[in-house]
Amino acid sequence: MVYNSIIRVDDMSEIVSLWNTRHCNAMLPNAIRRAFRDILNEAKFDEYSLKKYEQKNKKVKLRDIIRLARPSKNLELYKKVLDENLPKIETIHTNITKDKSAKDLFLEGLAKNKLGFMEVLKLSNKIFEGEFDEKLFISWKDYILNERRIANSKVLPFRYFQTFVALKDRQMGRLFEDVLQKAFLIATKFDENLVSPEEKVAIMIDDSGSMNSEALGISFFEHALLFAAAIASRINPNNLKLYFWSDRCDEFKFDTNRPFEFISKVVANNGATYTDKQFQQLIKDKIKVDKAIIFTDCQMYSNWYFDIDKDSDEGFKMYFDKYKKEVNNECKLLFWDLAGYGTGTPIKLSKDIVEANGISASMLEMIPHLWNDKDYLVKEIGKVDL
Repeated sequence: MVYNSIIRVDDMSEIVSLWNTRHCNAMLPNAIRRAFRDILNEAKFDEYSLKKYEQKNKKVKLRDIIRLARPSKNLELYKKVLDENLPKIETIHTNITKDKSAKDLFLEGLAKNKLGFMEVLKLSNKIFEGEFDEKLFISWKDYILNERRIANSKVLPFRYFQTFVALKDRQMGRLFEDVLQKAFLIATKFDENLVSPEEKVAIMIDDSGSMNSEALGISFFEHALLFAAAIASRINPNNLKLYFWSDRCDEFKFDTNRPFEFISKVVANNGATYTDKQFQQLIKDKIKVDKAIIFTDCQMYSNWYFDIDKDSDEGFKMYFDKYKKEVNNECKLLFWDLAGYGTGTPIKLSKDIVEANGISASMLEMIPHLWNDKDYLVKEIGKVDL
């Protein structure tokens, strides 16, 4: 199972990091070491891949994996990792000189089909330095909007927003915005069972002060808005309710086909987090929705306020139950803790509430199946042929 799950070099260090998080005082099992050793003995990864994922600044480094696995073949290759002697990767970033610009290197890499998708996104600002070049823009646009390339890149969707922020003040910035928003929506495709166009949906975003904390270069608040934009783009605007909540609850709107400009300008309120505000508002206004989606960092109620296995006369769960009783008993709820990565099961169903943790867009594919079948993930794992 471990052997079959390793696609990239850093999958091995991720597995070890996960093990260490869950079992900090236990040795890595021999089965995992054997899987690593088999992969390394096969020389599945070349010097480029090994260099790219050396993970020198991570707690678990590639050289740690080699020491754990103790491969018996290709020792000269792995000695280069241990001695930090792997050849430098030739990229746009490393090859920019006085004589060669990012634009020149992008066009060269495009002609040779040797470009990294993430690198092109990160260096788009440099590629378009100077006067706007229409031919260059068309080449860049065709590269960025290739659906197969987007899928294979495994780039997290928020990266398109970061590139937009870097390019939005450029000449012809609206053109870059169009391309990056289209790429973002391609990257966040999901099953219509999550939300269908005709369902009534409320998306409620925590905008308390702690949502300004950053994860991977942008705030939790921006992550929440990006997920909201991906979901809202699939809903009939007449059936969509959007709210910001903290110590109050306010409705807001944005163009669901062009969300980036709005997201780049709005910031989280510095109020406190009150867990009851969202459903109090829906109850007060008698807003009937088929699905309610809450984005938060769950800062003050991850253990007590939202413990749905306890009986409590106050807190979030009480207000959701009240909403179901007084407004719509069929309402389904997604409670997404963006800051919860690494703190527990990334996704689960408890008493008709799907709880998701972290900032992975892949959750969008899994959530609707859980609503329909609490054992969905177990069954999917059972289908894997080992």
